Amino acid sequence: MKKKLIIAGVLALTIVVAFGAYFVLNTRLGVHFALDVLGGGDAPPDHDPQTGPLVLTGTLTPVRTIDLPARIQQPSGIQHRGDRVYLSTDQTELFVGDGALSSWSDKTDLVGGPLLLKQGALEAIEFADDTVFAIGEFGAIRAWVREGDGWQRIDDVSLPAGIADMEFSGITQLDGRRLATSEESPVLVDLDTGTVHEIDGGDRLKPGADLGALQLSGLANENGDLYLLTETHSSILVVDPADYSIKSVWGIAPGTVADLAVRDGKAYVVVDHNYLDEKPPVYVYELPRTPTHELHPEE
Repeated sequence: MKKKLIIAGVLALTIVVAFGAYFVLNTRLGVHFALDVLGGGDAPPDHDPQTGPLVLTGTLTPVRTIDLPARIQQPSGIQHRGDRVYLSTDQTELFVGDGALSSWSDKTDLVGGPLLLKQGALEAIEFADDTVFAIGEFGAIRAWVREGDGWQRIDDVSLPAGIADMEFSGITQLDGRRLATSEESPVLVDLDTGTVHEIDGGDRLKPGADLGALQLSGLANENGDLYLLTETHSSILVVDPADYSIKSVWGIAPGTVADLAVRDGKAYVVVDHNYLDEKPPVYVYELPRTPTHELHPEE
């Protein structure tokens, strides 16, 4: 009788341990428990654009908000390509939507494995010639090509040795150059040559302020300009790709902004969120086209 009780107890303990491991490794709530509850989480950054190191050119309010379906959680990257929008998540999922962001495909798991181990690995995507390029903490540029209704993994694009260990937050292709933003400092990185370009705050930088207070979380381009998204002191920076100087600084709704796409003068900004928080929508901003020298910076 005692032997049977011991066997039953061991079996029950095994089941509990196995369930606990599965819960932590493979469920959204388990990932939240492991990272935010047990891990303690990081102190929340200052999202207020007014308190940042840069003088604002102006403040934008959303012209539209677009709710995402319940199955899309923690968006990390977005690309708008005419009649299609590509959206990635912190869990390395990919969704394809129509140009109005009103209907979405079923998810594609770009990377397999336990959810906990791939959480936050994918930070941004770029789409070109039926290929999705992903960047984040991979040590390379991951790539998938469209095959029918699915996506097939192809060879990684290697990064130069000097930048392979960087944590990237945004990616875009401009005039044949593949550029990225880093989570570590306010720089633009040429992913093909490994060259790191410091962003020039110029007369936008407040006296005595440090541009390092900005954490970049997204990158896009349109009409020859680069658009950089900042999570700390939430804003959209318009940067000249010729000399990496800041042309204008637009404050946006404060929050944990993750990435942006720019299409036809509009910025589509996705916002990350805790699993238990109310899910933010996609914010759409009209980007001013007035020449920056005619704008009067806010004091």
